[in-house]
Order: sequence, then C-alpha cells, then structure tokens
Amino acid sequence: MRMSRKLLLLLTLLLLILLPVRAEEEQNLLTNGGFEALGADGLPTGWYTDAYINREGVTLYSVTDDAHSGENAVVVENVGLNDARFAQVVTVEPSSVYCLSGWIRADAIPDGGRGANLSISDVYVFSESVFDTMGGWKYVEMYGVTDSDQTRLTVFARVGGYSGESVGAAAFDDVNLTK
Repeated sequence: MRMSRKLLLLLTLLLLILLPVRAEEEQNLLTNGGFEALGADGLPTGWYTDAYINREGVTLYSVTDDAHSGENAVVVENVGLNDARFAQVVTVEPSSVYCLSGWIRADAIPDGGRGANLSISDVYVFSESVFDTMGGWKYVEMYGVTDSDQTRLTVFARVGGYSGESVGAAAFDDVNLTK
C-alpha cells in the first residue's frame, strides 16, 4: 500500500512538471491564425497573398464574417485555374515535429486540382484536399519534421497546389502551427 502511494505521488509530480512544457509546445506559432485582426486593406494582418498566376481578376482574396469561430475567416476564390493562397512566414526550430491544422469550408470546388488545403511552401505535401463541405466546416491537419538546419517555413491556406491548380472558393479559419 505504501509503495503504491509513493508511485502515485511520483506520477502526479511528473504530470505537474510536464504539463507546462506540453502547453508551451501547443502554442500557436502563427500570428493572427483566427484572422481577427485586419489591416487598412481589409485583409488579415500578419498574412500576405500569393498566387501562381498574379493577374488581376484571376483570384479574389477577402474576409467573411461567416467564420468557424470568432468574427472573421479568410476566403480565397479562384475565378480561373490557379494556385492562390494566404501565406505567413514562421520561425521554427530545426529537427522538430510540427502540426499544421485548421478549418476549411469549400464551396463546390470541381475535382481535378488540389482543392482547398493547408500546406507548407517548397514541399509537395498537403493536408487533405477539400472540395465541398456543403456549407459546413471541415477540420484538417498534417504533421511534418523540419530539416536539421531549418529555422523558417511558410504556411499556406490555399485553393490549388503545385501542379494542381483549382477553380472555386474556400474559407479558412483557426489555422494553427504548433510544435
């Protein structure tokens, strides 16, 4: 009986020591991942827009108040075939595991491209492709390991992808990058 109490006390102390470390590791490394703060241009602060085809009228970027949570979500709408995205550069630690996650609402994006997804720049890896959520929100996530000398990466909330341009619109909200 005495041994089991000591073991229980030891396990409780270990749990209390490790909880703050776990909470710190789960901190969102993205700035404004819920897209609540908007700049003078009406788009979310901390994010920039980018596309494979940057001609005016091919892609529309906007903010909607029909969010998964909070007040805002961002929308990428490809009027023509494109790979367009909201992007953010993040500082990371080398040789570390990260989770990129978020919520997507896709509006009848035709099959044939990458659809709506979350991804990382310069790697051919994507979250699940989302084509139509029938008005609801779908949670997606992906995991990856940074290179041994990597200190930065760029997160994309996008419609389309490398060699997978798409037409259509999708909203993104509550995007997180956690170690």
